[in-house]
Amino acid sequence: MDKTDRSIDCSNHEQCRVRFGRPAKNRTFIGKTNIMRKTEKILAALSFLGVFMIHLDIPGAAILSIVVVMVLSIFYMAAGYFLFGRTRVVARTNGVNVRESRPGPILMGILFGFCLAHAITGILFTLMEWPGDVTMLVSGLAAVFSMSLIYALFFNADRDLIRNVIVRAAGVGATAAVVLLIQQI
Repeated sequence: MDKTDRSIDCSNHEQCRVRFGRPAKNRTFIGKTNIMRKTEKILAALSFLGVFMIHLDIPGAAILSIVVVMVLSIFYMAAGYFLFGRTRVVARTNGVNVRESRPGPILMGILFGFCLAHAITGILFTLMEWPGDVTMLVSGLAAVFSMSLIYALFFNADRDLIRNVIVRAAGVGATAAVVLLIQQI
């Protein structure tokens, strides 16, 4: 295997067991995507911690929330291509995957990343009670849910992609609902 190759064909379960310590299903492991998903989970957990700390009136919670939520928003803007834009492996030569990319799924991934960033920034505006908070939140949620609907209608062959999009849209929607309910109390 070439050292510059970042993906491993897990059709040979023994190869994956040796490399990762666990058997894997017949799929291709991509290291960058796995690291980005872990980063996404850590940033989301820190965002929820910041929201929780704000409502307990803990000093420094507002600064933590602003920084972490904005980093999460920037993460989605930058990582939309990698998380939601799909490329397809068409061949494997000399241990290197040859990928075919089409502009439609890649553009949709980038747009969905921007929509998620917009909705998350709207959540931050609502948390901090800044001017234009409801407008920002509603427009961001409308963009996320409309993009989710477009994904479900046009990319229905890729079930993993649709699941990723719907899980993130539901997470952002649930977070926005909780933030709006807490602000009303």
